[in-house]
Amino acid sequence: MLFVHGFGCDQNMWRLLAPHFATRYRVILLDLVGMGGSQLSAYDRRKYATLHGHARDMCEVLREDGGEPAISGGRVHAAAHPERHALHHRERRPLPAPERPVRERRCHGSFLAAP
Repeated sequence: MLFVHGFGCDQNMWRLLAPHFATRYRVILLDLVGMGGSQLSAYDRRKYATLHGHARDMCEVLREDGGEPAISGGRVHAAAHPERHALHHRERRPLPAPERPVRERRCHGSFLAAP
């Protein structure tokens, strides 16, 4: 599973959710170029002017990981990256995170609350 954060944050947003999937899947947390712990010098304004640049980065990460069928998930704007990626790779399935999940005891907004 590949998780992609929204604009203005980093892979840390998945810290509470990713471990639940890691018991069954190989989990990859990706920082979009220009954000989080990414290599800031790799940012190219022209490449990342549209969602295509980040979607291509996702393809590259998955290809380097072995190219197996993957489930990818994103939140807010980043949800468009997995969807765009899946358009070109039918064996891949996007999993957008809902903006307003069912509120349970351990949920607050769109994120799981800290235990």
